[in-house]
Amino acid sequence: MKTFITIVGIVVVVLVVSFIVWIFPRWLHARGGQAEVGYTHVALDGVVFASTNYFQIYGKWPTSLRDFATDSPQNPKHVGFLTYARTFLLATGDGWQHPLVYKPFDPSVGYGSVTSYGRDGKPGGVGQDADIEVRFGETH
Repeated sequence: MKTFITIVGIVVVVLVVSFIVWIFPRWLHARGGQAEVGYTHVALDGVVFASTNYFQIYGKWPTSLRDFATDSPQNPKHVGFLTYARTFLLATGDGWQHPLVYKPFDPSVGYGSVTSYGRDGKPGGVGQDADIEVRFGETH
């Protein structure tokens, strides 16, 4: 019975997260202006959260966002997390529908990062074309 309740809880969490991922960009779009920037920050933070949890589960950093789709959980308790990661991360781009640029953790620099290249989808830029980068796993 306890396992059933855990599975139901995981399914409910996945459904709620999926709904939020579906409705949030539409809500931001309706607000106009900085909607794309706001959604981009949510997407970047989601990747950092998932990468950190992945490290805690597997003891290694994901080498790409595709790792979330290909790795199998070693523990049944991690099924919900991987389902979330697959649902959210693989379908998520930035607020302008450009793919996120994931750089895996690099011990020589002491961090990994995930970046949006902004509205124009190209490195550099100013205003809404500026890059937005979030680092994770910082050791320096």
